[in-house]
Amino acid sequence: MDAGKTMSSPFLGNVVEICIVTNDHKRVVDGLIRLGIGPFQIYDFNASSVSSQKYFGQSASSELKVCFATAGSVVWEIMQPVSGPSIMADFLESHGEGIHHVAFDCDHMPVQERKHEFLKRGFQLAQEGVWHGKKGTCHFTFYDTEGATSMCFESYDFSPDWEFPADTVWYPAPPTKVPMSTSTAASAVPTQTASPPLFAALDPGTTGVLTARRGKPLPLKQGQFLKIINTHGKQVIDFFAFGLSSDMRPLPPDSTEYLSMQHTRAMNLRTIPKSGDILYSNRRKPMLKLVGDSSPGVHDTLIPACDAKRYELLGVTDYHESCSENLHVALSEMKFQFPKYVTPAPFNLFMNVPVGKDGSMSFQEPESKGGNYVVFEAIENCVAVMSACPQDITPVNGLIPMDCHYEISYWKED
Repeated sequence: MDAGKTMSSPFLGNVVEICIVTNDHKRVVDGLIRLGIGPFQIYDFNASSVSSQKYFGQSASSELKVCFATAGSVVWEIMQPVSGPSIMADFLESHGEGIHHVAFDCDHMPVQERKHEFLKRGFQLAQEGVWHGKKGTCHFTFYDTEGATSMCFESYDFSPDWEFPADTVWYPAPPTKVPMSTSTAASAVPTQTASPPLFAALDPGTTGVLTARRGKPLPLKQGQFLKIINTHGKQVIDFFAFGLSSDMRPLPPDSTEYLSMQHTRAMNLRTIPKSGDILYSNRRKPMLKLVGDSSPGVHDTLIPACDAKRYELLGVTDYHESCSENLHVALSEMKFQFPKYVTPAPFNLFMNVPVGKDGSMSFQEPESKGGNYVVFEAIENCVAVMSACPQDITPVNGLIPMDCHYEISYWKED
């Protein structure tokens, strides 16, 4: 071991799965059932159920028999290679049967960010694919860590709308009580009967850090105030909000409500809200009120949230954080279902995009100073999502994204 070696920043999160690779899945499943692990869900992974298959960067088509069972907070997975190239078949040929990989949740960070974290530590992608359920998808990725750790590491990510395939086979029989969790691959919640999540409003006096380049969801109850502080003065914050029911649950899909900049502009007849203005939803309902603004009042409602394509057009070839991704990661962490392909236009706090008489626009540094803040009052129950914009190519953040802070209260500051 290298005595001068330094510890890398952790990112793997929790172990969520242990996988045994075998030539005979039935024998291994029966053995685990005798030890009290089961029942198992059994699937065929093949070209019909798994798309975007890659094996060491090359398109591939493999078939495996895959079995899942939950024991506590960990999933036991059994995989039997059937045909085609796979790291599981390679393992059987070189090692024989045994534990092949463990899976980590990587603290639920986006898949592309997980890939980036492994790659920058020197671990290439070995195999990946996208498993399709009755609804939604599961993107799984395996990394070439065996040479360094004697084991393969995996990570996977289920979409918020995930439902297990209709052809699920239970062995030896379905559970008498369906587990009420969707956090692991072996849970099989009948989503049509599950209650939507209940969001607890934050206590008055709650304070926190909005980390640079990251997002943060905050459930707000009607009458609460949210103070967002531009701690260092030059950080843009993309601000979103989504309506909740009177009992703090997500609204039904046909009643989805979110903060809308176009409706807010039309109702207030100005492009930038001022202190005292109401912010409206896509249903033209009052959602929040801007009750305080200690900055020069320069904000933006015209520019969309940055996304992966924006950075690609700016010449970025590697992974780059974005406000669009931060939004959807925050919603996914809360189990708040909203289409991943839709990103509402944000209220870009402290963003300076002057509009010329000829209609031209330009990106400039914020005019705000360190410690400037805005205060919102929740007119209805909602989930506010803040993203500390990671833009470091145009000057909107002074080229250096930085942390900000927030406070929750039940009173308006003078």
